[in-house]
Amino acid sequence: MWVSLAAVRISADRLAAFCLDITARKAIEAELDLYRQGLEEAVTERTADLERTEAQLRLILESTADGLYGIDLAGRISFINPGACAILGYRPEQMIGRESHSILHHTHPDGRPYPRPDCPVEATLRQGLVQRVEDEVYWAADQRAIPVSYSSHPMIRQGQIIGAVVSFTDISARKAAEAARTLALEEAERLATLRREFLANMSHEIRTPLSAFLGLGEM
Repeated sequence: MWVSLAAVRISADRLAAFCLDITARKAIEAELDLYRQGLEEAVTERTADLERTEAQLRLILESTADGLYGIDLAGRISFINPGACAILGYRPEQMIGRESHSILHHTHPDGRPYPRPDCPVEATLRQGLVQRVEDEVYWAADQRAIPVSYSSHPMIRQGQIIGAVVSFTDISARKAAEAARTLALEEAERLATLRREFLANMSHEIRTPLSAFLGLGEM
C-alpha cells in the first residue's frame, strides 16, 4: 500500500498525523509512465523511419541525372536536385525561393514572351492536372535555350494542392540527332535527284549518236 503522510505539532508532546491512501494514484502514475515510455519509443522509432526515408529520397534526388524541382502555389522553387542545377548552370542557392517561370520558362524559342498563365505548370498548380510537354525550352543561367521535355505533377496534402513537382530531361542530343537525320535525308534526296538527272542526260547523250549510227547503217 502506498500512502502519503503529513504531521503537525499540536503541543510540546503531541503530533497530529494524517495518512492518505495513494495506491490508486501510484497505479495510474505507473501506467502513465509505461504509456509515456512506449510513446517515446514509438516517436523515436518513427523519427528514425522518417530519417531513413528522407535519406533514401535525398539519395534518389541527388543521384538522378534528370532535373527535378518543386514549387509552391506561388510558383517559387522550394527544392531542386543537383541534376537540374547541372543542366541549367545554377547553384541551388540561386534557385531556392525564386519564381521558376520568370527564370526558366519566360520566353518561347522564337523570342516571344511566354506569359505565366499560359504555362502548362499553372494548370497543375490551379487545377491539379498532370501535364507532359515533349518539346520545349528552358533558359539556362547563361541564357542559352536548352531543349527539354518535362512533366508536372501536383503535390496534394489532405485533399488540397500545396504545390507541384516538375521533372525535366535535356533533349539536346536527341534534337541534334533529329537535325542530323533530317540533313541526311535531304542530302540523300538531293543525290537521288542528281542521279536521276545524270541518268536521264546520259541516256539522251547515248541515244542521240546511237540514232545517227543506226541511220547511217540503214543507209
